[in-house]
Amino acid sequence: MPRKPLAAPSETGYSSAEETRRRLVEAGLAVFSAHGYDGVTTRQLADRARVNQSAIPYHFGGKAGVYLAVADAICDDLSARLAPLLSQATAHGDPGEALPALLVALYRLSQSDATDRERFTLMLFEQQHPGAAFERFHARLLQPLLDTLAGLVGALRQQPPEDEAIRLQAHMLLGLVSSLISGRASFERQFGSDRQLTPARRAAVAAELHQMAADFVSGVRRDGRTR
Repeated sequence: MPRKPLAAPSETGYSSAEETRRRLVEAGLAVFSAHGYDGVTTRQLADRARVNQSAIPYHFGGKAGVYLAVADAICDDLSARLAPLLSQATAHGDPGEALPALLVALYRLSQSDATDRERFTLMLFEQQHPGAAFERFHARLLQPLLDTLAGLVGALRQQPPEDEAIRLQAHMLLGLVSSLISGRASFERQFGSDRQLTPARRAAVAAELHQMAADFVSGVRRDGRTR
């Protein structure tokens, strides 16, 4: 989905200062997810946001401040949408049904639109190069998600979610989703010359993801809950 153009300040209802900060955060998400923190200059940020370069130190103290503001904005948006998914999974009476459903919901969340793909891309970048932004992502998004997955796996195996093997399995199950984001370029090559992840293909990916998770559940139940 093409990125929507920014509205003129008079059309947004924001004050001039709020509008400048909003533009810089939105621009930061686009350029940091594409080039990483070190690959972006303040000039690029200012040009993308269509603001004066001096606005960056004035509003955020520098490039690092914009980067952390982007991370906070990602956490604010995704945590609000992730929380009900985690609550639903935790409250479900059957962890064997809740686990595949949660992984599929997470995949769909990561593919909602171009902006969501940028959010998840930046989160995965921080996994490889952890910094202050990673601490925000981990505390507000990744840890609650992993805790929920570990709770579901632990319930299936009748083991405490704090067990090291259970938490490792939770990470591996999350990897089913994250690999589809981090390996997007290679993944899309599987579709031939057009290399397009169309809505129909996303639906097919979601169905396969659900089946893989369901197979994991079936294996646990077939081979015995404990190891």
